[in-house]
Amino acid sequence: MARSEKLTLERVDRALAKLAKMIILMGDEGECLWPIFDRVEQEREKMASRAERLQKAIDRVK
Repeated sequence: MARSEKLTLERVDRALAKLAKMIILMGDEGECLWPIFDRVEQEREKMASRAERLQKAIDRVK
């Protein structure tokens, strides 16, 4: 990722999908990727939560 590219939920979702496919394709050897998948998924949830919280704050004063 170039420094100018913004990290978005869509990009994280694509990364999670790629990881999921790799885990499935690798079978038992894909087990080593689970910690990475878990971490990326946790970070995605944080990003989504932040965006939702910001939108709620804006919506409260409309």
